[in-house]
Amino acid sequence: MNQRRTLCYMVFFSLVTILINFIIGIVIYPYLAQLKSLLNSKYEYSIITKDAIGSDDYYKYDAGICFTIAADKDNSINADIVMQVNGTNYSDNVSWNVEELGKYEVAISEGIANENNLSVGDSIISKHIVSSEVHNYSIAKVIPDQLVTRVTNANAYNNGIIIMGYDEEYKDNISYSVIAFTNEDINALTSYAPTKIVYREDEISSMLLKVLPYLLVIVLLSALISLIELLLNRKEIKANFIRLATLGANKKKLNKAYYKCLWSYGIASIIVGVVISYIALSLVKSVIVAIFIAGIVIASEVITLSISIFFTNKQLWRK
Repeated sequence: MNQRRTLCYMVFFSLVTILINFIIGIVIYPYLAQLKSLLNSKYEYSIITKDAIGSDDYYKYDAGICFTIAADKDNSINADIVMQVNGTNYSDNVSWNVEELGKYEVAISEGIANENNLSVGDSIISKHIVSSEVHNYSIAKVIPDQLVTRVTNANAYNNGIIIMGYDEEYKDNISYSVIAFTNEDINALTSYAPTKIVYREDEISSMLLKVLPYLLVIVLLSALISLIELLLNRKEIKANFIRLATLGANKKKLNKAYYKCLWSYGIASIIVGVVISYIALSLVKSVIVAIFIAGIVIASEVITLSISIFFTNKQLWRK
């Protein structure tokens, strides 16, 4: 094999793999973050009610509460905003629950924190809808990343969620609904007039359906890249293979050399592409996403490589 040409193939296809993995990783990260949050939760379903049920529930105000990074910033943070209910019990049934916050405290999801370079102890700004006063809200906690509190067909996806501490002025003066996350039998909650029931398993299915097309793209493109690389390198060694076979070289030794050559190159190429993709994705987004994509790429390319080497070897002996 021409080592320089082989190296060029490896570099080119590794760069293609890195670009594809990076783009798809960025696109599917929010869905995977939401999926992880759902899988880590334990509630059966969520509902909209008129009154709090006393456990894992939040006020959702009809008024447009918004937050900005600073008083002189016009662009508000794109977030799903809810407020804690006074005296309610927040359990681990909801993975993003936090302990009781103060009136001017908030918890924000990791995506919002990263996007705006915020951390615990920093403040974000909001104009109080009732008093019209501008307040600084201290960030008490950064919670695991996710897009929304509930996944529904009507969702316009946000960059994350913001949880506010209980504020009686909002409660007494602004219309609201209550979002409750529960394992209670729905019949036991009829007095709360529950509406818009969303089951967690349906939320999970929704996220999986959003991720699946991208996974298929990764599998197909990874397989195609692996196949093209193999065929190009096969072309490089084909002439020598046929010449040695014609001269009576031992078939078993030729096959062994053929497998060793293509497997060595193929595995090296996969490792280079996957490792660099993993590093890039883990730095800008999430280690979990990087591992997820790396696993799919490795499986797809190794399977394609194995099948392709076997059949191309058979084809060579027919010539």
